[in-house]
Amino acid sequence: MIAHLPKSWSDVTIGQYRQILKIGTLGDREKTIAVIRALTGYSKKSLMQLSAFEFKEIMQALAFTNTQPSGEVKDRFQIDGMTFALIPDLNHLTVGEIMDLEEWVANWNESLHKIVAVLYRPIVKEDALSYDIEPYDSHRALKAAELFDSRVSIEVAYAVSLFFSIIGSVSWISMRNSLMLQ
Repeated sequence: MIAHLPKSWSDVTIGQYRQILKIGTLGDREKTIAVIRALTGYSKKSLMQLSAFEFKEIMQALAFTNTQPSGEVKDRFQIDGMTFALIPDLNHLTVGEIMDLEEWVANWNESLHKIVAVLYRPIVKEDALSYDIEPYDSHRALKAAELFDSRVSIEVAYAVSLFFSIIGSVSWISMRNSLMLQ
């Protein structure tokens, strides 16, 4: 009865991770059940029908959840043959990118997939030394965010979102302060 279990954070999607973040302050047993449900898709009823041995196997397989996802920023990932890449030059963030990042960083748990969709876009041109990504469009980013939620590993999202949450807020505050001084 044991379905495919994630072996590491790289097997966990952004959407699954967001479900885990929503669990909150449940008791230990309830939290354990909620995490297993988020990562396996099992219903609570199905979990209650597992043997103690099967449940123990699941718990051992999911032991990686006691650690944080990797902090290593990944500059690219693929979905269905399309390569998405990180913004190549952070000094050239647009006002739209900064404003959307600032809005979504304020509710990081709910908006992680949207943050990733601002930061990673399809490569439109590439050579041996560099690449260009699709220009930013908030409507396309929201569509990509829905795809990313169910198909992109939290390993891609975690490190870059933490880094950019700080950068996005600092950039917008710096820009606002600079404009006020002028």
